[in-house]
Amino acid sequence: MGVLDHRCPHRCASLFYGRNEEGGLRCAYHGWKFAPDGTCLEAPNLPAPLNAGGAIRAKAYPAAERSGVVYAYMGDRAEPPPLPGIESTLCPGDQTAVICRQRECSWLQALEGDLDTSHFGFLHAGKVEADQIDPANMDRFQVAERAPQYHVQETPWGAMYAAYRPAEDAARYYRFAHYVMPFWTLYPNGDLTANVAANAWVPMDDTHTMVFNVSWTHRVAPLAKFRDGSPIRASAATRASCPTPPTGSARWRSAVNKTNDYLIDRDEQRDRSFTGISGVQNQDAAVTAAPPRARAWATSSWPTSATPTPSPWSRAASRTATSPTWRAASTRSAT
Repeated sequence: MGVLDHRCPHRCASLFYGRNEEGGLRCAYHGWKFAPDGTCLEAPNLPAPLNAGGAIRAKAYPAAERSGVVYAYMGDRAEPPPLPGIESTLCPGDQTAVICRQRECSWLQALEGDLDTSHFGFLHAGKVEADQIDPANMDRFQVAERAPQYHVQETPWGAMYAAYRPAEDAARYYRFAHYVMPFWTLYPNGDLTANVAANAWVPMDDTHTMVFNVSWTHRVAPLAKFRDGSPIRASAATRASCPTPPTGSARWRSAVNKTNDYLIDRDEQRDRSFTGISGVQNQDAAVTAAPPRARAWATSSWPTSATPTPSPWSRAASRTATSPTWRAASTRSAT
C-alpha cells in the first residue's frame, strides 16, 4: 500500500485516472507503472535501454491502514512514527464506525467549532428547555445554563478544557474536550466511559476540509429525544451524499449544502428549531461555510494574535498522543 503524487513524472497526467493493477498503479496516458514506493516498474512506450530499470520514480509517501482508514506519512523521518494512538482508532474493527464528510470551510474553522462547547445550547438545542429532557440525562444542564465557565490546560499533545455549569445539590456538570495536534479533536458528548470518538479535520485546500469521524460503535448516542420519547427533529442524523458520480472527493459532499441553503425551513425555525436546519452536522456546516477573515476583538486588552504558541507535544507518551504528519488520506469503507 502506498500514496503517490497524483501527477505522473512523465507528462504530469493525473494518476487518479490510472489503472490499479497487481503490484502497482499504471498511468493511463503512456502505461508507466509505479510501485507503492514510487519506483517505476514499467515504461512500455520507451525502447529497452530506457525502459524503467528503477531509475524513474514518482513522489510517494508511506501508508498504513487501520479500521478502513488509510494514513499517509508526509514527514521527513527515515522511519515513520507509529500511527495515532487515539482510543477510538484502536477499537476492534468490528466495533469501529468510520464516517467521512467533506466540509466547505477551512479546517481550522471546523476544528474550532468542534471544540466550542457553548454553541450546543443554541445552534443544536436553542429551542429545547431543561424541563423537556429526561432528568437522568446530563445534557439537560447544557440548556439549563447556556453560558458555561472554563478551565483550560495546555498538554504535551495539544490542549484540553473543561466547561462547567451548575448541576444539582451544589454539584457541577463538566464537559471535557481535547485538541490533539495537528488536527484531531476529542469532543464532549455523553458519559466519559462511553464517549469514545474523535474527529480528524484534514485540510484539502483553504476552503475545503475532509473530516474523518472514528468512533466506538457502543458509544452513547447524543441528545436526540425529549423526555416524552418524541424525537428532537433538529438533531436528526442526515448523511446523504450528493447525487453525483462517485469520483474523487465529491462522493463525500453532503446533499445538504450551501448551494441549497442547507434546506433551511423558516417555519420550522420559527416554531420548533433554533436554526430551521435538520441535522447536527448540517447545522455545524452552515455556520462555518463563510470564508475566514481577521477578527476584531471587543477589548483592547485581548491578545492581538489568535495564533497559539505550539506546545512541546513531541514529549507525549499517552494514548491520546499523535504524530504531526500522519494524515488520514482516505477511507475504504464508510459506515
